[in-house]
Amino acid sequence: MIKELKLTSRIALFGLVLFGFHCLCMAQTSAVQLTEMNLLYKGMNNPFRVAVDGVKQENIVVRTSKGLRLKQEDGNHYLFVNKHNNREELVYVGKVIKTDTTWLDSFRYRIRYLPNPTAQFGTLLNDGLPKDRIKILAQTEIIATMGQSFSYNLEYQVKAFKMIFAYADKPAIMMSSNSNKFTGQMLREMQKLNNRDRILIEGIRVVSSKHGFKANLSPIILTVRSDKAYSLRQNKELIYAKIRPDELSSDPIYTDNISSETLDTLQNELVDLVYKDEFGFKRLRNWYSNGTIIKKRYFNDDGKQLYALVKKEDGKWQYQERYDDGNIKVTCVVDDSVDYIGNTAILDCDDYISGHCYVGHSQAKECLRIVHQDLESAVHQIKYRYELNPIDEFKEYYPNGKIKTKGVLILGYNSGKDKMPNTDQVISKEYPYHFRLSKDISVMQGVWYFYNEDGTVSHTRLYEKGVRLK
Repeated sequence: MIKELKLTSRIALFGLVLFGFHCLCMAQTSAVQLTEMNLLYKGMNNPFRVAVDGVKQENIVVRTSKGLRLKQEDGNHYLFVNKHNNREELVYVGKVIKTDTTWLDSFRYRIRYLPNPTAQFGTLLNDGLPKDRIKILAQTEIIATMGQSFSYNLEYQVKAFKMIFAYADKPAIMMSSNSNKFTGQMLREMQKLNNRDRILIEGIRVVSSKHGFKANLSPIILTVRSDKAYSLRQNKELIYAKIRPDELSSDPIYTDNISSETLDTLQNELVDLVYKDEFGFKRLRNWYSNGTIIKKRYFNDDGKQLYALVKKEDGKWQYQERYDDGNIKVTCVVDDSVDYIGNTAILDCDDYISGHCYVGHSQAKECLRIVHQDLESAVHQIKYRYELNPIDEFKEYYPNGKIKTKGVLILGYNSGKDKMPNTDQVISKEYPYHFRLSKDISVMQGVWYFYNEDGTVSHTRLYEKGVRLK
């Protein structure tokens, strides 16, 4: 949209606007104040308008240097860059008084080629960060955009592209589309994407609907991020810390400069720790009181709070997770001094020593079911997603506030012992924790209740120190 500026002064003033680039000029002695880059693009009509205060339009004179040409189409005025031009060209503005022309000022414009647009996977920014699987599945097209900072409304249409599904555990698949839309085959294949799979979009051909410009755009590479972790022991890298993060003067302290004294000596402060894991970036906000952390909040890279912790006693924390509308989803206690095991079904599919869960495992589908699709998934995922260790009473709720799951976790054995005792009630084999651990473990104990959404009991399961009794 073209804007017109009119200024008042002792000497005639005028405003020149190109693509919304504003030039405020004050006669021969005026200074030029620019609020945007003063550019003219090759190969297209650059719209402009001149207004001189107190001077009728028919008495305004505009001239250009040799590299530019004035054009008028449909009542609008344009500057067109000639084939032979300099890096900078001039526009001169004056007024006619009787038969004489008085030149008021000149304006210098840099000449540039029009930049290519950037390809984008629907509404998802092409910024290299992992994208949530749910958000990926919500997209239906490839678009080409000049970005919000580009002042001119120049539209491009995607004419063709190729989509490559680069799976983490099976051969890649390539598909083609002759429009900007995903084909039905592409949409069906997208449903198979899991954590750490990638989508590559290449061969992206676009055309400007107005000017006819054609371009081949740089590829899009998306890494899929889902809520399905691949390990009980998530590898999380600290990127930087920020003390008093809400203050503008607070600078990040990067990993190389963080010593044990940096955080251990804090007394009453607010501190952000920013991590990177296999799902993207996370931010842990810690509240210090008298040198002790009393409260924590954990956020994803979209700024959504994932959980909250409040300090209890003896290394324990009250854990709380909420739905988007604020209703409570999960409450339990987590303990820094224990390792969560849960039950023997988890151990059957998870190599606890190496920390891998069902990757390359012969029972991968069964492990996927146990960890992410079973009735017990909510308690398992506190460990899988956040590296926290539930203990004591656990409760999960439906969005309507009704209880969904409840049960108790106890210590499975004392640290330093090699084996758990036999569980002769059902199975006559050694309890399968037959490796030495440095911490106590938490396991499911007693009756666990699983409810329907109306509050009625759906299932119950009975556990004896992590072993499910039949």
